[in-house]
Amino acid sequence: MGVQNYAIGHTVATDSHAQDTTIETGRLSNTLVYHYDTPDVLKRRSQIRVLASRIDVGGDAVSPLGSHHYYELGAGWLIDTSNDIKFLNNIGVGLALNIGSNLSGGSLVILFNE
Repeated sequence: MGVQNYAIGHTVATDSHAQDTTIETGRLSNTLVYHYDTPDVLKRRSQIRVLASRIDVGGDAVSPLGSHHYYELGAGWLIDTSNDIKFLNNIGVGLALNIGSNLSGGSLVILFNE
């Protein structure tokens, strides 16, 4: 499923002229998410979540990223919490990898309501 975002901004009330900025950028994200049921843990439903995305960027975001697109891969483990906290369906922990830009690297992520 593709999701498109557009952002435009301008700083106000800065301390110096060097801090003034205007930005315009767009992002299109195509993502595949797969949830795989795993055995229950402490009588709670458990899942593995796998994600693969291609993110296309435009405008002012291209220069800092060093690319017009990059990829994100992720995996995480989720535990169902919907019976305990009404607004929190699940919570978990995972890893995310950013590949193909100046920000390439990995992150430990906390997942919720996936």
